[in-house]
Amino acid sequence: MIKFRQDYYSQNYSIISKIFYYEHCNIIKCQHCGFKKYNYNVLYSIEFPLEKIREYLQKCNPYGFYEITLNDCFKFNERPEVLEGSNQIHCIGCNEDTNALIYNKIYTSPELLIIVINRGIETEFGIQFSFPFEISLDKYIIDKTKGTNYELICVLNHHGSNGSGGHFVSYCKSPIDNIWYFHDDAKIVKCPNVFQTEQFSFGFPYILFYQRKAII
Repeated sequence: MIKFRQDYYSQNYSIISKIFYYEHCNIIKCQHCGFKKYNYNVLYSIEFPLEKIREYLQKCNPYGFYEITLNDCFKFNERPEVLEGSNQIHCIGCNEDTNALIYNKIYTSPELLIIVINRGIETEFGIQFSFPFEISLDKYIIDKTKGTNYELICVLNHHGSNGSGGHFVSYCKSPIDNIWYFHDDAKIVKCPNVFQTEQFSFGFPYILFYQRKAII
């Protein structure tokens, strides 16, 4: 990990990477000897496909569920998949062709976490989705030294059936007065009382922005 970080940031370090980038880890574990191979990457956002997450939750709970939560999305992101048959790996630990588990983890978290909510082709397609004002990612991050607690600071909404059309509006929390404001092109309106529940009443989110809370 240290070598990967040194090689990457020696050529790609900037104020943007410092604030937005996080380190992602893909892990392949041999089911015969337990040897693990780690593949690292640097990303600036995490995307959750709600349609696939819904299918996954329905398999886990065939009796149904009421809504998808942000924690469900993070659990889905690190779900293990089995590599078997023609997808077997050659393990350098036991020098055998074996079945393996492959799964994802967030290695380090960014200062500003960008979460993209992919609704799929159909607008909302009947899915209920909720997200909190504060969230702990302690269970999903390997390196916790910089902190794993986040607070919501902005919600971008997209109205329309796909990303190529429609209209975008946003709700942003001011760092000056800690009040939420509604932004619609040139229109900016103070909305201190709009956030009353975790389930927003003003539409389906497209992008969520969470800022890491300072460690006290």
